[in-house]
Amino acid sequence: MSIPNSLSSAKEGFGVLLSPFKKAMGWDYLKKKINTGNEAREEARQIGFFLFILAAIQFVVGSMLIGAAVIPDCLIIVTLGFFLYRFVSRIAAVVLCMYSIAVILVTASNFVTVYIARGNASGGANILLALLIFGASIGAIRVSFAFHKLRKVHGT
Repeated sequence: MSIPNSLSSAKEGFGVLLSPFKKAMGWDYLKKKINTGNEAREEARQIGFFLFILAAIQFVVGSMLIGAAVIPDCLIIVTLGFFLYRFVSRIAAVVLCMYSIAVILVTASNFVTVYIARGNASGGANILLALLIFGASIGAIRVSFAFHKLRKVHGT
């Protein structure tokens, strides 16, 4: 019986399942060295696509829970994701980071306010989404600045 092998293969399978989320949270981007502009562009496109998916999830879930008030947030995420995907924009990456920090602060504030007022933690439920956007913004900043630096040096 090789229980340790089955456990290690399950652990590896779980790691493969979580790899897109690890990449989106910026962990891979902080460790991996970017050597060419094409690598940076490809990673920026992955982050942009990830932002499109997050905006779609936020739109579907948010429109069911709170209605049309979620549309401006989705438009901001989609717009910034488009500029990252298409132009590898440093400005879009920095604005995305500032936006995600603001969303985290507002979400935490809602959580604390509802907890104090009602005694339960029903407010601020989208903290996971805010943290995913923050992680993606950290990766986007790193990739976009690396892309433009490599473009100046190598002309790619």
